[in-house]
Amino acid sequence: MWRKYIINWRSCLIICVMAIIGLQQNIYAVDKIYPSGPPEYYLQDETKSITYYRDVPNGGYAAITPNNPRGWYDSSCAGGYCQGNASLELKTTGDVTDWVFYNRYADDDVNGGTSWGFLSDVNGLSFDWYRNDIQENWNTEPTDWQEKSQVLRIYIGDYNDDGVFFRSELVWENWYDTAEYQNISNTNQNNENYWAVWNEENILNENLWRHIFAGETTNYLDLYTDRNGVDVDYFGGSGYHLTAISISEWALQFYSDEAYIYGIGVGVGSGWPHVFTGYVDNIYLSFDDGNGGTDVAVYDNFELPVPESSSVILLMLGLALLLGSQYRFCREGIRIFE
Repeated sequence: MWRKYIINWRSCLIICVMAIIGLQQNIYAVDKIYPSGPPEYYLQDETKSITYYRDVPNGGYAAITPNNPRGWYDSSCAGGYCQGNASLELKTTGDVTDWVFYNRYADDDVNGGTSWGFLSDVNGLSFDWYRNDIQENWNTEPTDWQEKSQVLRIYIGDYNDDGVFFRSELVWENWYDTAEYQNISNTNQNNENYWAVWNEENILNENLWRHIFAGETTNYLDLYTDRNGVDVDYFGGSGYHLTAISISEWALQFYSDEAYIYGIGVGVGSGWPHVFTGYVDNIYLSFDDGNGGTDVAVYDNFELPVPESSSVILLMLGLALLLGSQYRFCREGIRIFE
């Protein structure tokens, strides 16, 4: 028999609009970071806690550019990989006082009053980085310069044994995870060619060193944890004196159970003797949620604005034509055979 179901034209329109909205909401699974304001000076995204800066007097810059685009992994895209149109370019001039960086803070609180999660619960920390090939006297450069890379930092809040709050950062650089720094005879641990390729760096079990920000607990001096585990107020040029261990080791040996992460950043420069050009994308930070799952706090991919996806536009046009042609049909009802 035939049964008549009445769906008026308003219902048809609502269903179609909901379909479009649902499709748009599932296009991206990462946070898309776009320029806002003069890109050579700063970015501030009104919907997220994000800033990036350059050191203006010395000519370096951090900016979202199309010079070396990087995509991102997402099951909604063909083959599980989405094509990007940009990345975050970081450039210094060779002036040793030049530096640039990008930071993001929980609730935009640079003072560490807001937490993304406990340090001991970190279960994911990674980013993609690309360094242009070395142009000058590669074989005569210091080994640590040959291994120089973009730097990733996580910002940590904690309390000492006297209950006094202090802030610190754990810093990843490629150099501190190389065989040379670890006094191993090989060129580096993975025998990789880092330059002029995108490196998908999983930092979770790699080496980071520590800087404690000047404050009440440090007699208002910047301190660095040396290889003996002592916090000292100097930073050696080669860095050989620094403790460089994994996040879990830092959490277990040097922090309380309440230590938490309130920010993350990437940067280049400060004491670097040559021109450096590199790119960063897909900054990722996640925590164990305590129930066998993962809470993703940061997953940033840098892009330039583009017109609405052509597929979405075509879908909207098609639905508009469908609505127009089926207006009478929707009013009169849809017959379904049972």
